[in-house]
Parts: sequence; C-alpha cells; structure tokens
Amino acid sequence: MTESLRHIKSRIKSVENTWKITRAMEMISVSKLRRVQDLLFAMRRYFGKTDNLLENLLAERPDFSHPLLNAEVNTGRAAVCVVTSDSGLCGLYNDRVLKAAADFISRYPSDTVKIIAVGRKGFSYFKRKGFAVERAYLGLHGRLQPEPLRELTVFLKGIFLKKEVDEVYMVYTRFQSSMRYIPTIDRLFPVYVSSQIPDEPAYYLFEPDHPQLLDELLSAYVSEKIRLLLLEAFTAEHSERTIAMKSATDNAKDLIEGLVIFKNKVRQAAITKDVLEVISTVEALKG
Repeated sequence: MTESLRHIKSRIKSVENTWKITRAMEMISVSKLRRVQDLLFAMRRYFGKTDNLLENLLAERPDFSHPLLNAEVNTGRAAVCVVTSDSGLCGLYNDRVLKAAADFISRYPSDTVKIIAVGRKGFSYFKRKGFAVERAYLGLHGRLQPEPLRELTVFLKGIFLKKEVDEVYMVYTRFQSSMRYIPTIDRLFPVYVSSQIPDEPAYYLFEPDHPQLLDELLSAYVSEKIRLLLLEAFTAEHSERTIAMKSATDNAKDLIEGLVIFKNKVRQAAITKDVLEVISTVEALKG
C-alpha cells in the first residue's frame, strides 16, 4: 500500500510539472497571438487600400502591359510555396495545410513543380515523401522577419520573371477567427487585379509617369501580398497552438484532480485496514 501511495504521488508530481509547462506555453502563445493578430488586421486594411488603388490605376490604362500581369497562364510548370510551422504542438494546423498542398501538387507531373517550404514541418514532410525542395525558409517560428521575407519575395518573383515556371502559388492557412482556419491556395504570379471600371472612377495626376508608377506599385503590391499571406498563416498557427495548449492544460488539471481523489481513497483504505488489524488483534488477545 505504501508503494502504491508513493507511485500515485510521483504521478501527481509528474502531471503537475506537465501542467506548469503547458500553462506557460499557453500564456506565451496568447501573447504572440495578440501581437501578430494586431499586425494582421492592420495589414488587411493596408493591402485592401493598395489593391483598390491598383485596380483604379489599371482601369484608367487597360492597355498597360507588365511581365507580372501576364494574363496567359500555361499550366505546364508551377512553383508552390507551402507555409507550415517550425515546431509542433499546434493541433491539426500542419496536417490540414499539408494535405491541401499535397492534393494540389498531385495535379502536376512531379518534374514540373518547384516546391518552396516555409517552416520546418513542411520541409520535413516533403523530404520524407521524396519531393525535391527547391528552397526552404526555416526558423521563422511564426515571426515576420524582414530579411527572409525579402529573400522569399525576390526568389518567387525571380523564377516567374525568368520563365522557370508559368505560375506561382502559395498554400497557407487563412485565419478567419480563433476557432476557424481555412487551408487556402492563392495565386501570386501572374498577378490578377480586377481592371473593371468602378462606378465612380477616381481621377489622378501622375508623378512620375503612369507606367513607372504602376511598375513600382506592382512591386509593392506583390511584396505586401506575400507579407499578408504569411501573417494569415502565422496568426492561425499561434491561435491553434493557444487552443492546443489550453486543452492540454485543462486535461492535466482534470488528471491531477482525479489522481488526488484516487490517492485519498487509497490512503483511506490503508487507514481502514490498519484500524481493522488493530481491532482484530485486540479481539484475539481478549479471547
């Protein structure tokens, strides 16, 4: 009985240590989620304004041509950038986006697809499945870092402009709410911007000239879109990890309560047994 109590106490101590770890990770995830969520909401508003401005400018110049706006899409060769996390403990976040990416990639012959991995989980997955990973960006850990973002943007734009691929896609998780995340496939190149003439068109005076302005605006548009999609993915990652850690913390707490009740029952049974033995001994001596 003593050994049983010692074992139960050891289990309680072990689960309490786990509870402390998951609780700390939950608090860290909540802090990261708040920070990246604020960035995401601000970026959505900013990108919406940029998109609207580009639409208006292109509507005024429907004859404007640019390599990034090539409307003819040859679906023979594609680059697919897959955004996953660098670490685990975030529920089904990686499983869902990797399944969507694998289903999409399966539409192409294996020798016509370039895979770019953002996040260690995606990189490991494609290596394990035997895919060649063209470029990997690891160690971001859900943080938007300027240098990797710039390198990723330059690389994706470069392989499209050099005609190494005909299309560039990003597979990521779109953040809808703290309980809803949607694996999404978004085409980056060629850039699609609606050139429909608005009901109330805006009139602009251009400085510098119209083509130069559109060229610079397109470059900014591409960079900000990639930034936005990464923020969507990072926000979903931190949200999933927060929920997973909260669930683990609650489960550990419930397990501790159950073990404490079980320990008390075992201890009470041991006390009852000792009392019965004393009573039996006394009765035997009387007899």
